[in-house]
Amino acid sequence: MKPSHSLRWRIQVWHGLLLCVVVTLSGIAAYQHQRTSELRRIDRELRERVAVVLDSMPIISAWARQEREGPSAAVADRLPLALPAVTAALFDPQRNPAFYFIVWRRDGSESARSAGAPSGVPAPEHPAAGELGAVDRTRGVFREAFIFTPPGECLLAGRSTEPETAALREYSHGIITLALAVLGLGLGGGWWITTRALKPLRAIAATAERISEGQLSSRISEPEKDSELGELAAVLDATFAKLETAFAQQTQFTADAAHELCTPLSIIISHAQRGLRGERSAEENHELFDACLRAAKRMHRLTQSLLELAKHDASTDSQQQAPCDLATLVAESVEQMRPATTEKKVTLYLHLTPATCHGHADGITQIVLNLLANAIEHTPAGGSITLQTQADTAHAIFTIIDTGPGIAAEHLPHLFDRFYRADPSRSRSTGGAGLGLAISRTIAEEHSGSITVESTLGQGTTMTVRLPVN
Repeated sequence: MKPSHSLRWRIQVWHGLLLCVVVTLSGIAAYQHQRTSELRRIDRELRERVAVVLDSMPIISAWARQEREGPSAAVADRLPLALPAVTAALFDPQRNPAFYFIVWRRDGSESARSAGAPSGVPAPEHPAAGELGAVDRTRGVFREAFIFTPPGECLLAGRSTEPETAALREYSHGIITLALAVLGLGLGGGWWITTRALKPLRAIAATAERISEGQLSSRISEPEKDSELGELAAVLDATFAKLETAFAQQTQFTADAAHELCTPLSIIISHAQRGLRGERSAEENHELFDACLRAAKRMHRLTQSLLELAKHDASTDSQQQAPCDLATLVAESVEQMRPATTEKKVTLYLHLTPATCHGHADGITQIVLNLLANAIEHTPAGGSITLQTQADTAHAIFTIIDTGPGIAAEHLPHLFDRFYRADPSRSRSTGGAGLGLAISRTIAEEHSGSITVESTLGQGTTMTVRLPVN
């Protein structure tokens, strides 16, 4: 199987893509959060320094007048001496080398700057009207905050962000390393979970392959019965068991059919060979032909029963069903079997109450005929058979009770199996193939009905047919 066709690989690919998206977005969010936090901290420090320098503005204005009126000297040279100690410490190149400040006059010329201020710092543009407080800006690797005084002077405090940039770079490397570790662990864990979750599917496939090769007794036997795949395995095991039983029944059915056909064929062949060996009298030829005819009739009955079973096995229930009265069908069947009961000297008792069911009249009649013929066959001369029909809210019920020898309990579960005989010798002597009850049950099941049997040795047998009203 190609990896692209493997369910495990497809699950793993989708899991990997989803994990990559989640890890990437989480890493970006963490980096942006850290960057924003650092930027806010820098802005807070800068605005604090802007406020401190702003408090010193009157002194700076005095220095500016002294610059204009007094001896020529660089303001920057005298600024550290005139600033208050706290303000000077905030911009001391030795203590805080990253921070600097610059003050511009209203005409845009510089009036003061700290010793660590970089050269070429452009004067900020005046903010829009109505914008109050300090304003922040980023200029290359510098972050700066500035404010304009009411007279129009501009005071700017700034610092280099290179240390924070380097720290953020290290932080991003850590995020990438952690993301790769999480991705690796996630993919490994997903592969393990997927492999474990799909293990029952491999067991199912292996079992199905063994069964296709003829090992019908193979089973999945998945230990995790509570999971969805465990439930599927249990259902498939039950299906495989039914399949094995069906194949076994089919094999047995074929063997039984061959055995049933073998006996009359052997009789026909044997008598035909006898007839060809020499001259026979008319009486001997008549006996030979009579034996062949009986064997042929037996084969005919068997093939008719086999065709009937095949027809019902292949039936898709396409025939039109209609309401019919079970009592009427039983009465008609009794009239058909009246000669057989008279010949056998069996008394019939009828208790027929109208019972409407829904089905095929011919199929239901065949059930009644088969059960009645079976009862006549197993009821001794002088015995009796009782036929009853009745109805309840859901079913039309037909019951047939004979006074025959009864059936042993060990035979009851197999009574409706094909070719099964509770008394094999007597059945063969009367020509039965053991298919009548099997055909009756098949027809009843086609009608969503059922046939049950109760029997007591020495007292007789009761068979009950239930067919749905609707």
